[in-house]
Amino acid sequence: MSRLSSQRGAALVAALSIAIILLPVGGWMLMQTRGDFLVSRNLRGEMEALYVADAGVAHAVAQIEADGSFTRLLAVRNSGVSPFASAPAAFPESPFRYDVVVAPAAAGTLRILSTGYGRNGANKRVEALLQHDASGHLQLRWREDL
Repeated sequence: MSRLSSQRGAALVAALSIAIILLPVGGWMLMQTRGDFLVSRNLRGEMEALYVADAGVAHAVAQIEADGSFTRLLAVRNSGVSPFASAPAAFPESPFRYDVVVAPAAAGTLRILSTGYGRNGANKRVEALLQHDASGHLQLRWREDL
């Protein structure tokens, strides 16, 4: 028997062995990449929703300062009201919006609760406490990510 005939099929066995080893590694890498993409997408949606909720608080504070409704809102006895005379302007992209509720918290303090909605069903809540300081100016304290 010649040396060539004894090595017949060795290249095929070597190629198949390498393929058997690399195929699961490639599948694992593909699953890891997909998982990283999904985590990144969800994190982005959560961050955007947090920023939208922050915008809701800022809009409520600006509205309360502009129309002087601080004392009127302190007199509210139910679970809360919207501080806006009309609905807030829509964001440029459709899934973004916020809902804001203002209610009295403690003596001389308003509790502003804003819920921001973002992409992929993400939502975040932000709470802020608004009160007058010693000089009569409004003071805001944030408590995020409820």
